[in-house]
Amino acid sequence: MGKHWALFLYSLITLMITNLYMKTKQPDQTALRVALWRALHVLIDDKPHIIEDMVGYTLIHPEKDWQERPDMKYTGRLRASIVARA
Repeated sequence: MGKHWALFLYSLITLMITNLYMKTKQPDQTALRVALWRALHVLIDDKPHIIEDMVGYTLIHPEKDWQERPDMKYTGRLRASIVARA
C-alpha cells in the first residue's frame, strides 16, 4: 500500500472514530469491530495480507483478551472477505 493511501486511511479512520465519539461519547461498535478484524487479519493470517491495517488497533488499544471476543471468532477466509469489503 502506498504511503499516500495509508495516510489517507489513517486520517479517515481517525476522523470517523473522532466524529462518532463526539456525537455519542463512545465509538461505534461496528467501526471498532471492523478495525479489530483488520488487525486480527494482520496478526494471525498468513501472508500475503489483503490489507495491512493496524491503524484502528493503535487508536483503539483494546484490552489484553480482545481476540477472545465472540465477534472475533471467524475463520480466516471469512475474516479476509470482511476485511476486503471494509
